[in-house]
Amino acid sequence: MSTALGCESAPKPAQVADANADPYEDYPWLRPRGDKSVASGDLARRPMDLEGTPWLGDSGTRQDPGASATDPASGDILGGLDKELGLGSPEGTRPANPRPVATPVAPPTEEAEFDAWTIVIAAFTIDSPQQSREGQAQAALARVRAVDGMDDAFVTTRGQSFMVAYGKYDAPDSSKAKGDLQRIRSIEIDGQRPFASSFLIPPPKAALAGSTPELDLLNARRMYGPQAKYTLQVGRYAREDFQPASPSERKEFRRLAEEAAAKLRKDGEQAFYFHGETMSLVTIGLFNDADLPRKDRPASALLRDLQTRFPNNLLNGAGVRIRRAGQKGEGQLAPSVVVATPQ
Repeated sequence: MSTALGCESAPKPAQVADANADPYEDYPWLRPRGDKSVASGDLARRPMDLEGTPWLGDSGTRQDPGASATDPASGDILGGLDKELGLGSPEGTRPANPRPVATPVAPPTEEAEFDAWTIVIAAFTIDSPQQSREGQAQAALARVRAVDGMDDAFVTTRGQSFMVAYGKYDAPDSSKAKGDLQRIRSIEIDGQRPFASSFLIPPPKAALAGSTPELDLLNARRMYGPQAKYTLQVGRYAREDFQPASPSERKEFRRLAEEAAAKLRKDGEQAFYFHGETMSLVTIGLFNDADLPRKDRPASALLRDLQTRFPNNLLNGAGVRIRRAGQKGEGQLAPSVVVATPQ
């Protein structure tokens, strides 16, 4: 659709991250143990990461049976499961009766687009200097599958993204889809829920007519919890003079916003729409206080990535230039902006 957030939602060439970027910063629980590609050094020098994800303590690297030393899927698995299984522990600290270790299932090649809803657990949108998006997703898949009940996870693609996904559902409100989503979000490892941000995406060619509750920002806090405090506004549908819209205009703005959010969601983005009195908005992502920049730290990698890929706050699918008082020239394109989610 030509007006659905303009070129920002169109396919783009593969992007290459900065040489110091950490592809696993948004999914620290999926990082192979012993990965030395972290910008600030090895995991032992990442106190912020370790505080939030204690299972990433630098206890060395385990090789899965049959995995080569260079296999990106090798390394410690999620949480403290490696200790519970007696893997990667110093000699003499293994449990007396360790549980048997199942032979790892080789990750399949990514599944082609399929005509069903699915649950996105993690999405990788940018190649890192050390690993491609596909490589990151395949490595993450091995660790997701190590969690009880996640054997059927797989890798699929939408747009430019490689995603670790789970399940295929006819409708987002089916009992199976809702049950699996709730179960996956509720999985706890060392007292944390690493998959709490999982969400449903529609089929690539789905025609999502009318209002879709899963994409309505009004439902975000209810669906994702009180930590879903903020989102990135990337588009507005409104009169160019921002005067109150007529009923017919408001109906059209709502339709365009919902279509834009649906298209972005089908491309693997966690997109939402929001209908206000004078305009309808399109946003991407959910964040909490820890994602926002502070004097002593930058914004999270997830927020920075989205601001890089969606730098503008479009109006009716086009960029809008703004000029400050006394400013000369054309001005600057209105940037995307972090806004609070409705309570």
